This record gives sequence, C-alpha cells and structure tokens, in this order.
Amino acid sequence: MNAVTPINPASGSLTMSSREIAELTGKNHRDVMRDARVMFEQLALVERKFASYYTASNGKRNPCFKLPKDLTITLVAGYRADLRHRIVTRWLELEEEKQSTALALPDFSNPAAAARAWADEVEAKEKAQALVTYAQEVVEKLEPYARVGRLAVDR
Repeated sequence: MNAVTPINPASGSLTMSSREIAELTGKNHRDVMRDARVMFEQLALVERKFASYYTASNGKRNPCFKLPKDLTITLVAGYRADLRHRIVTRWLELEEEKQSTALALPDFSNPAAAARAWADEVEAKEKAQALVTYAQEVVEKLEPYARVGRLAVDR
C-alpha cells in the first residue's frame, strides 16, 4: 500500500493511516480527513491524539491521521459495503503480518530444538563479533586521515 509503517511506535499497536484509507476506498484524502474529524467530534475524542504527518513527493509535510482498528472501522461504517470490505481485508492482512513477524521462541522442552536454537545464537554472535572486529580495523586504518582532516579544519 504505502510506505508508512502501520505500527504505532509509541504503543506498538497497529494503525491505518488516513492516506491508506483514502487509497483503499478511492476517496480523496481531504474527504477522509474531514470524515475523521467529524467522527472525533461525535465521539468526543481529541483529534491530536491521532494526528500524524507524511512527506509528499514535493517534499511538503502534510497532515494525516493514524487510526486504530476500532476507529478505522467506525470511520468507514458509513461507506459502501465494497469499500468497507477493502478496509476489513487490509486490517486482516496487517494483523497477519504483525503475527508472522512476532518473535517465535523455540520449544525448549525439545532437546534438539533447544540445541539448534543455542547453535544459531552462537553463530549469530560470532558473525556479529567478526563484523565488529572488521569495523574496528577499518576505523584504525582510517583514523590518521581523520586526524589530518581535523587539523586542516582547525586552522
């Protein structure tokens, strides 16, 4: 859909942007924003709690809303059935994506699974350590050049 992350970093909960709602329903974004404002007023909700921004292709920062599932469905409840269906389908996709990316722990009651998990973790740690060692070597090699650059700038 769009490049906006559907997970609210503050709460970790799924959200849908007013831009995506407009995209899915074929409505103008400004009309979806208007409908959302009316909904906030009718439900006595504080608009800024859901306020966000996106950067348009021209570089301009524009307002949008990030709505949780209940408010998304409430918002589109007055829309046509086919449009509501698109929104519900997209919510199901978002929930499935979130669930599939959730951290899966191995079955530690199974010795083979526990051993595999331990081995995977050891390999990951070794790779990370090798990367840190390589990065330290690169920094050491480039450090004299950085000092020369600083001396030239300081003058």
